[in-house]
Amino acid sequence: MKEVNMKFYPDKLIQIREHKKVSMSSLSFETGISRSSLWAWETEKRVPSPTNVRALASALEIDVSEISDLKGIKNIVYKTYSKSLQSLQELSSITRKLNPEKLNTLKSMVNLIEEELFNSSIIINSLISSLDFGFYVKDVNQKYILANKAFIKMLNLDEEFSVFGKKDTNLFPGNEASFNSSQDEYVISNGISVIDKENFLPGTRKSRWGLTSKLPIFDKNKDIIGLISVFKDTTEKRKSEQRRIALENALESVNQGVWIAEITNVEPFKLKFIYINKFFETYLGLERDRFFKDSSIWEKSMKPADIEKRKLSRRTRKFPAYYSYTMFTHDNKEMGVEEIVYKFDETHLIGIITPKSNSLD
Repeated sequence: MKEVNMKFYPDKLIQIREHKKVSMSSLSFETGISRSSLWAWETEKRVPSPTNVRALASALEIDVSEISDLKGIKNIVYKTYSKSLQSLQELSSITRKLNPEKLNTLKSMVNLIEEELFNSSIIINSLISSLDFGFYVKDVNQKYILANKAFIKMLNLDEEFSVFGKKDTNLFPGNEASFNSSQDEYVISNGISVIDKENFLPGTRKSRWGLTSKLPIFDKNKDIIGLISVFKDTTEKRKSEQRRIALENALESVNQGVWIAEITNVEPFKLKFIYINKFFETYLGLERDRFFKDSSIWEKSMKPADIEKRKLSRRTRKFPAYYSYTMFTHDNKEMGVEEIVYKFDETHLIGIITPKSNSLD
């Protein structure tokens, strides 16, 4: 479709080219446009065609809207189907001498297809924007075609920022740009996907971590034409896991028994241990796995009279619950303990067992 009434901004072109330290000779080599034409455009002697304006924008790694009033093509799907649409429009021009009724029917079909493609692009863009993980698409030259809002937010950029035509060096600090670019190059060169690789998220200055997946895009001839990258932020999950490990290490070092159990049955009352610290191995001489397989093994380490007393007390269902009883250690010595049991939700209990001071002498 021919673009008309285009406004070209030569002063912006000069400003961007000089800012990026791109000489006119380099720009000519990159675009295949003669230096004389570039000079004529920058000095406002002539105006470039929309095609040449897009070539300039691509070479300078900017959005075409920065040097003209043209709109950048941000949707790879719409861009692909536009070629088919253009073919239909060319067919329409060829058949102008045909029966007017048939020609009008053909034009109606073209308009209908154009409308459907436009609506499809809106739907696809909406779906991509709604994803809660970072997402971008690049071409084989590692120039960005599109990115969703989550990716833009990850880079702490304005949500209206356009990545179209840009490269990693335009978005990330030096080392992070090189790292991400090398990963993308591996996928593009080898056609091999990278799935859920854990590493820092590019553009976050290594402050956030996530799972990265990169998949090559193939055309109908099975040639690689680009790639898709997906970033799932796992920073909070990673921090939570680190806190869990730190807490577990702390619990392993205390001279108290700590257990967490799930209530699997109310009447009769039954528990299933999901965590116990090494206190039980140290003093009772029982491997932790045995507690997970059979929760009643604990009561087998108590005095029979205390077992019944504890069962009666537990029926009150009042928390926190306090117990005092005697257990037998691994060397068959009696150890008096005090236990406090807390209920932290409807199905889980946590208990803390403290040996009486004279029991460990």
